[in-house]
Amino acid sequence: PVKPFLGSRVFRLLVAALALYALLAVPSSRDALAAAFTRFPLEWAVIVLAVLVWPSMVRATPAVAIALSAVIVLVSVLKAVDIAMLTSLNRPFNAVVDMFLVRAGLNVLQGSIGTAATALVIVLAALLLFGIGFAVYLALRFIAAVTLAGATRALAAVGLLAALLLSLADLGQ
Repeated sequence: PVKPFLGSRVFRLLVAALALYALLAVPSSRDALAAAFTRFPLEWAVIVLAVLVWPSMVRATPAVAIALSAVIVLVSVLKAVDIAMLTSLNRPFNAVVDMFLVRAGLNVLQGSIGTAATALVIVLAALLLFGIGFAVYLALRFIAAVTLAGATRALAAVGLLAALLLSLADLGQ
């Protein structure tokens, strides 16, 4: 009974949804890291329910899934940068003011490990981001492969509306 479950659509849906949850549950502050997975990310519910309600949007046009994946990866990178800035400088990341720190950080890295190793670190970081983005894309496609009918789809639409309203109410908190 375990083998058929591992290949089932339900299992793939659960893995895809949990992968997105793990990525979106990471907080943007180091103080909240300990309780990261106890916080429910409302954006996760919005994304998963939107893809379940309108799967043709993701199935028919891969560009939508690619764009959504890029946004999710960008938000995750900004959360990581925010945690790094809070840890090192005790203040959050400001994209306008702190962009020069990227070059300064690369100079420090280059001085510490050399030019070739710095280039390798940059390439590996880019590959990691691409891999995460591809995993998010696949997760969105797996979720879109689930077809909801009738009352289940209507229930998902009501859940989406509730998640959107909660997200709006939580904005800026």
